[in-house]
This record gives sequence, C-alpha cells and structure tokens, in this order.
Amino acid sequence: MGLAGLVLIEDEESGRLLLPKQWGIDDVPVIVQDKKFTAAGEIDYQLDVMSAAVGWFGDTLLTNGALYPEHAAPRGWLRLRLLNGCNARSLNFATSDKRPLYVVASDGGLLAEPVKVDELPVLMGERFEVLVDTSDGKPFDLVTLPVSQMGMAIAPFDKPQPVLRVQPLVIPASGKLLDTLGRSPALPSLTGLTQRQLQLSMGSDARPDGHAGADGEVWRPGDGRNGSRHDGAWRHERHGEYASRRHEHEPRIRHWSMACRQARALISITPTASTAKPST
Repeated sequence: MGLAGLVLIEDEESGRLLLPKQWGIDDVPVIVQDKKFTAAGEIDYQLDVMSAAVGWFGDTLLTNGALYPEHAAPRGWLRLRLLNGCNARSLNFATSDKRPLYVVASDGGLLAEPVKVDELPVLMGERFEVLVDTSDGKPFDLVTLPVSQMGMAIAPFDKPQPVLRVQPLVIPASGKLLDTLGRSPALPSLTGLTQRQLQLSMGSDARPDGHAGADGEVWRPGDGRNGSRHDGAWRHERHGEYASRRHEHEPRIRHWSMACRQARALISITPTASTAKPST
C-alpha cells in the first residue's frame, strides 16, 4: 500500500484554542481511500480505457488502511481530521443518524468560526477538520453519501457507505467547540482593479483534438504565450466534458459566497516562462 499520513502544522494561535487535542483519543485522523483487491488480497491497480478517461475508482473503502474500523471516543466533542486519499473519487461525509458536523478548519487552516453542516463534500486530496458531539453516548457511523458524478454512483456507492464506527465511552471529553476560531485575512478592495474574463475549455466537446483551451485557443506544454504579469479581478467560466469538478458543489466553507452562480477571483500571476524559454 505504501505509506500515507498527515502532516500537522500547528502555531501559537491553534495551540491556545481549547479544541480536542488528545491524539488518537478525541483528536483522530480519518484518511479514506478506495482500493481494489485481487482474490489473493493484493491491491489491484490495473488501468483501462474508462479509468484513463474519468479516473481510477476502487470498489472498497479503507479508513486509515483498515476496513470499517471502530473508534472508542470520550463523551463530548470528537475532532475528526478528514482527508480524501482517493485517486479520483469525491466523498461526501455525513453521519448515519444525521447528527451535524461542525467544520472548524480546511486546507487554508482554521476558519473564523465553526460552520454547521449536515454533509460535507470533500474532493481528492482535500482536507477538513470537523467536530462531532458524542455526549448522548449513542454509537453512530461516519458515512460517505452517494455522489452524482460519472463513475461514482456504481454499486455499492449508490448508497451511503460507512467508513468509521464511533462508540462513545463513559469518560468525558475535555475539548470544546468554540464560537471563535482563527483570524481570517481581510479581502482586498475591488475599486480600480482591471476586469478580465478567462474562458477555459477541455474535452471532446471543447476542441476536436481534445486539448485544453483558453479563450478559444489551444494551450500545449511548452507554449510561451503566457504573456506578462496581470493583476486584477478575473471572472472564470468553464466549459467541457472534463471541466473542473471543484465547482460542482457550492463553495460555502472558507471565504466564498454564491453570487448567482458566477463569481470573481482576485489573482496575481507572475509567469516565469517566455517565448524564448517556454515552460515544460
């Protein structure tokens, strides 16, 4: 299977918070991967035309390398550090008894305040930290719900799949869910910024040769037409059969708001390539 794990980065701000911190007790890593196995129990990682087109999917979910493990947790707040370690499968975490998840951190670090959700979509390689209340003492499962995307709703993934059993103990937990968490940086002003629009496309419906395109032109590795530095506000539109899956659920976790399903991004790009020395 190789080695897989989490790299945890803490600072003084996170260290002062009274979140659950007892590693392996009330602060638990949850690394979920999908795998295929041969009859001999070995990992089967053979590619075919479909997996090459839409991504490689396994038929068995493992959590921290184990099949549906159980965790005995203190009663109170349980901190789960979620990581989608799948190759191409999106996950949608929830609880089997519909108790809420409280998102406290994402790839960008601590949120300004907890966000209460009933389900949490997590893409490949994406990370979130959530708190779950186990004070009622009732066992429950952390599950991943069906995802309506090509290749992801094939049985058994057309139904909720349990990834972790949580069994609360009698002993109390020590961590708390706080009203205020991290300090988020203020967004810069849009006043005076140049407005630009970039239309991205990819797939058989975008170009006859299947290459990725931007603003109707084909971009290939080694193309030095990146231009000079551009700062400002950009509006992004996506088209194509294999357009980014990032935008298939509404952005609602960190520094995002839905604006009639169109949004602007503030970016600053300093390209290192040129026509004389194109990137590879």
